[in-house]
Amino acid sequence: MTRVLGRMSLVIWTLLSMGMAVTDSAANLLGKSGVTWVDGKNFQRLVDARQKSRSPLVEVVEYFRYSCPHCFALEPEIELWDSHKPPHVEFTRIPAIWSSDSDGSARLYYALEKLNRIDVHRAVFDAIHVHGAVLYSKQSPRETFDKQLAFVKRYGIAEQEFRSAYYCPEVDANVKNAEELTIRNGIESVPMVIINDAYSTNVEAAGSRDRLIELIDDIVAKEMQSRASSMDAAIFDPHGLPLHSAHR
Repeated sequence: MTRVLGRMSLVIWTLLSMGMAVTDSAANLLGKSGVTWVDGKNFQRLVDARQKSRSPLVEVVEYFRYSCPHCFALEPEIELWDSHKPPHVEFTRIPAIWSSDSDGSARLYYALEKLNRIDVHRAVFDAIHVHGAVLYSKQSPRETFDKQLAFVKRYGIAEQEFRSAYYCPEVDANVKNAEELTIRNGIESVPMVIINDAYSTNVEAAGSRDRLIELIDDIVAKEMQSRASSMDAAIFDPHGLPLHSAHR
């Protein structure tokens, strides 16, 4: 029992330290700053969401496209948030795939990830939106590869290692999975953020880029609160008495 209560105390302390968000009604969410986030306006509940993972981490996913100017504008805030996010949060980027040109952008992202060179991710945005680079071709996947190869070479990535990563089975699978998730989650615009397969939101819904980051944190806190409540209920029987397993 002591060990279980110790785990509960750790979760509760974590929630308090991050400013616990609570629901102020069956639908809306009261944030730690006092703002009320409105269901259906500031965020959407994913009624057809897949069954949640049993992972202790809360998953935050950003769908993006390199060609999207709004994704480019959000990237500094996302990078800063990612570098300071709580340890119980897992952040994943997924390139949205709607067409063959976005397939090429997705392949570039996953190749960089495969090479452990996500440090180049921000540079891709800058090349397109600051310097006007064109890193894909709608007509030719080979031309897309050549353009992207010329770009990554400037960051010390050799042709052979980039080619091997770009066309490897792991990247093939990641690109296919990204396309399936884009369709399954109904991603029609980017950037789009999905939290724990249960909530979706974006900059427009939140009101600004800063407010989006605040909303993400509040939904994450709510998800952690729900898990703490579930843990609390799990160690007691329906009559409020401790379960036998809790004494181990």
